[in-house]
Parts: sequence; structure tokens; C-alpha cells
Amino acid sequence: MTPTPAPFLSRRQLLRLAGLAVPAVALPVGSAFRAPESASAAALRPTGIGSAGTTPVASVTGRDFAQSNYCWYMPTVTSLKNVSYTIAPMSSTKAWMVPTQSTSGATNPLSLMRLGPNNSGSGKQVIVDGLTLTGTVQPRSGSNPTKSGHNYHGLTIYWGRSAKVLNSTFIAAAWGDYVSPPGETFALMGYRDTDTLISNVEVDGRTPDGTRVGGSPAGFNGSTRPVIADSYFHHSLVSSLTFSTAGGGVSASTATSSPTTRRLRIEHNANTKMDTGFRFTGINHEHVIGTITHYLPRIVMDWYEWNASHMFFGSWLTSAKIVITVNPSDIVGGAPYNNGALTLAVPAQFNGRANQQKLSDISVVDQSGKRLTPYVISRKPNSSLPLSRSTHFVVNTA
Repeated sequence: MTPTPAPFLSRRQLLRLAGLAVPAVALPVGSAFRAPESASAAALRPTGIGSAGTTPVASVTGRDFAQSNYCWYMPTVTSLKNVSYTIAPMSSTKAWMVPTQSTSGATNPLSLMRLGPNNSGSGKQVIVDGLTLTGTVQPRSGSNPTKSGHNYHGLTIYWGRSAKVLNSTFIAAAWGDYVSPPGETFALMGYRDTDTLISNVEVDGRTPDGTRVGGSPAGFNGSTRPVIADSYFHHSLVSSLTFSTAGGGVSASTATSSPTTRRLRIEHNANTKMDTGFRFTGINHEHVIGTITHYLPRIVMDWYEWNASHMFFGSWLTSAKIVITVNPSDIVGGAPYNNGALTLAVPAQFNGRANQQKLSDISVVDQSGKRLTPYVISRKPNSSLPLSRSTHFVVNTA
């Protein structure tokens, strides 16, 4: 049995303290950046997920989304290291650009950051190592009248080619308020990227005072072979990790293919209330093709209705091969009738059409390699299911 992980350092507290110790700097365009270390910053250096490791965080403050709808659009920068970026509160003049939830097919065009000369099929590798990206409250928009400020995304990996985001921390870096676009936003967003690696990254959906504002911690759209390793995504307001399509159409050319996670912690995302726009699965897969691999995820769900799931799979495309290795004790939450078992939602119908994902293409094994047996349900159980999470996983086809 895997022991419960030790608590992480508070990055929100670290950011506030480090910002006092290190002066603001401007990033040299087109080059890596390494900040000088002060004694006070050295004492605050984190050692867990999101740690830059050996150097402190220098501080950069930006304003508005005036650079092609980004706060920081740096098309010549291919390396970013050990620096903190924070958007100034209430500095946006682009609230009017945020679509209402009723706007069919719309997406939020605003993001905090985009790096690199990547566009269409060409591009260069971008490496981010030791970034802290922090979002703040912006002016309220007509699209979010009950929220303190308007929504936006965090770091966009646009047409990335072998991009790496390492040892980094995202704090309220994407503000969202619904489980689908345009209210669904992403702290880390891959778009038509190939071989992106996210490693040792923490995404916290809360502001420094602990208020949940975050959209999805990460979303991949039309991405090829993205990998997320040894990372911690937690406390979003709405949505969770999502693999989906790029653009409005559904086809093999727009689908995300062959995503992998390794030792990813998905904890307390969405499900802050049982209401439309707030319920969400732990890891979401929509129209994903190829081979989907999840190795030893830890998923903590705050959704306890009978149709709650730790992972969702729906597709109109060719059935994906799904390989999940799980320590049953690392699966928490979900419907009480399921006795703590890993629960996969694979509905017979997905968005009005037959779901092409085949149950026969799903393999679940425990950490010793023992195959777990699927227990299929299609309606709300009347009593506890006759299974143990150490021998079974649940598939909900309703």
C-alpha cells in the first residue's frame, strides 16, 4: 500500500514572500533567464513539486492582454527559467472579449502567456523550467456577472514541438466558471502540439487567499503524444484535466492522440457544488485516439452521486486502446455504492451519437500487474455493488 504523500509547501505563501525579497526584472528577449540568489530567497527555496530547484524566483509584473490577446506574447523566446510572472490586478481592458456561455462554439481568446515562434506545422522547441505564473482578479465582464472578474487562460503551448514545462507552479493562472467552453479555461493549454512534456508541475486553482477560481488545470486540444509526469493538479473551481479536439470539427486530424500520465495527482478539482456546469470527472477524454496510458494516478474526487466517475471516455472516432495501472488505495471518492473502486464512465451515447469507445479495449491492472475485472452498470444501483476495489473496477455505461 502506498503511503499518503506528505503535504506540499504553500506556493501562495512562497510567492508573496519571495516577491518581497527579489526586485522586478524584465526578461531578456530570446535568451534564458537566471536570477541572482539572495540569502532570504535561498532560505525560501522549495523542494517539492513546482520547485525551481537551485535558484530563486525573480519577479515580473505585466498588465492587460494587449499583446495579441496575451499579457506576455514572446515569439522569439525559446527558454524561460526561474522567474515569476504575475498579471497586475484589474489591469485588463479586454473583458468585453470574453464570450457568454450561451455563445455556441465560442472559446475565450485571452491567455496570460505564449512563448516561441511556433505556428502551423513548423516551430522550435520551447523549454520552461522554474516558472511561477500567477493570475489575479480582472474587471468583471458581462459574461461573468456574478464573478469578481472575467475569465482567461494561463500558458498556451501553441503548435509546440517537443515543448517542456518543468519544475513550475501555476497559481490561479486560469479563471473559469463552467465545465465547457467558453467558461472552461486552462492553466496549461496545448494546441496542436507534438510531444509536449509536463513534469514536476503544480497547478493550484486557488488565489493566494484560498478562493477557488480556476478552470481546468490542463487541457490538450489536437495534441500528439502529450506526457504529464510527477505533477499535482488541484482545487480548481470547475473542470479538470481534459484531452480533446482542436477546432470545431471531430476527426482524426483534430483529435488528441496517445496521451500519457505518470504518477499524476488529480485532487479536489471541480464538484464544488452539485449543479449544472460544476460536476466533472477526474480525467476527461473526448474523441481521443491511439493508446491512452495512465500509470499510477492518484485521483481524489468530491463527487458522490451514483454517476460520478474518476475518468470519462467518449468518442465518435476509432476506439482507443486504454491502459491503466492503478494502486486501488490511490482512488478516492465517487459513488459510495462502488466501494471505492476506480470508476470509468463510458456512456453508450456521447453527445447524441453512439460512443465508439469499446469496453474490450480497456485494460486495468494494479501496481503488481494483476488484471482487475470490469463490473458494468447502466443504472443507479439499489445497494452496494458485490465487488472489492482490489479486484474490480466499475464501468458506467449509462
